[in-house]
Amino acid sequence: MELTIIWSVARMKLPECSTCSYQFKWKELSIFSRRKKCPQCGNFQYITTHSGWKIGAIGVVAAFLLVFIRIYSFYWSLFLGTLFFIVFIAIVPYYIELTDEEQPLF
Repeated sequence: MELTIIWSVARMKLPECSTCSYQFKWKELSIFSRRKKCPQCGNFQYITTHSGWKIGAIGVVAAFLLVFIRIYSFYWSLFLGTLFFIVFIAIVPYYIELTDEEQPLF
C-alpha cells in the first residue's frame, strides 16, 4: 500500500505548455482561472474539461468530508477545514492538464 502511494506521488508533475513544452511552475498556476499565459511563448493555455472535472471532484469530496466533521467541536472543524483547504490548494496544480484550445465545461 505504501509503495503505491509513494509511486503515485512521485509521478505527479506540473503541466506543460502544449506549444513550446515549457513546464509551468507551481506558483504560475492559479486554480481560480481557466486560462493561463505561457511565460515562454506567450500563448494562452486552457484547462481541459477532464482536468476541470477532476479538480471539482476533489473539492466536492473535501466539502463532503467537512460535513461529517461538523459533528465534532467547532474548533476541530475549523482546523480540519483549514487543513483541507491548504492541501487542496497545494495539490490541485498537479492535476491540471492544459491545451491550446478552449474546451466547453461540459
